[in-house]
Amino acid sequence: MNRYKKKSYRLAIKKRIFIVGCPRSGTTLLQGMLAAHPDVYSLPETYFFSRALVSKNPFKNYMLWPAIKVRKHFENIVREAGGESLCNVYNIGIFQSDYYRPFVDFMDDITIENKKNIWVEKTPMHLYCVNEIQKRIPDACIIHMVRNGLDVVDSLVRATQDNPQQWARFGGWRRKFWKGFSVDDAIKKWNHDFNITKSRLAISKDILVKYEDLISDPFSSLLNLCQELDITYSDRMIHSDQSFGSIVREDELWKINNKNRVLTKKINSLYKDHSKKIYIESKLDSYDV
Repeated sequence: MNRYKKKSYRLAIKKRIFIVGCPRSGTTLLQGMLAAHPDVYSLPETYFFSRALVSKNPFKNYMLWPAIKVRKHFENIVREAGGESLCNVYNIGIFQSDYYRPFVDFMDDITIENKKNIWVEKTPMHLYCVNEIQKRIPDACIIHMVRNGLDVVDSLVRATQDNPQQWARFGGWRRKFWKGFSVDDAIKKWNHDFNITKSRLAISKDILVKYEDLISDPFSSLLNLCQELDITYSDRMIHSDQSFGSIVREDELWKINNKNRVLTKKINSLYKDHSKKIYIESKLDSYDV
């Protein structure tokens, strides 16, 4: 019997939540608000499943053996969140088929140690792994964060071009030379990710949160979300500034500004050129959710 089933105190975990979505859709904002809840533990993006499942082909993923691909990365997650001493407690064996179990064990345990009973993991790229997450963690709650394509395209282009090294994971081997997303890259990215969300919502019990609703009426949006998650609403979620420090890495400090930036209106730099706005609108799929 593995650790996950032996430790009965893990029954104290009420919810295991994953936030996914296209980057620059407000996933960090939502994570920060949930992390401010007194019952919620969260940590910086883990990329756990996206590191384990590097191919879009399920057969190829298992031929490449997820445990081998993710075990070193998982060690870094444990070290960063819990310290060096825990690396010997939580580890993934080279031949371990249930590669995800140590990850769930660790998330459960560190949540309980922090006197919480809900954990939230936010990695936008886990959008591509939601079927695997649901299969491996059947009680997982998956929240899709969506935002108007025009705003996402503008934000993606500016964010990746302003901080190319922080975003170079999307460029792979081009790390030293990658200059960020072009407008067409960002359009393709949003269309692709948005359609994955639409497909999942049609066949699953996944939860949808719209960025525009969260900004215009955070109280109602969070209250509805808490009802869907079956957790008690807390006013701390509205006043969540302090929680951002615990979910952002040292090399991602620019994300701490996300809360302040999104709450202030500003002119989208791309759309000062009206013809460019018309072009982008013509290429974006309909924002109908």
